Amino acid sequence: MANAEQKFKESKLQVEINGKLVAIEQIKSERGDFYANTLVIPAKDTLSNPKRIVVYSQMPIGPEESVVDSTFYLRSSFKNRNGRWFNTLSLWSEPAN
Repeated sequence: MANAEQKFKESKLQVEINGKLVAIEQIKSERGDFYANTLVIPAKDTLSNPKRIVVYSQMPIGPEESVVDSTFYLRSSFKNRNGRWFNTLSLWSEPAN
């Protein structure tokens, strides 16, 4: 017999990141301005390459060249292009509303 009320565990859509803030770009959009903060995450060893990621925020997450050690939140968005749905995940300094 199926449970009438399905219960889900809370999804933890957050990521701990430690890296160097190397660039900040202000983005103007119809829904309001925000910032794209580019972080470089150190490589795990000398044979690996450091990773670059972008974290979006309402304000810059720090001064350029500073070390950032914080929690960021995954946000999902869907777009329909020519009848096909595409899902995009992005990192934000604030949780989704």
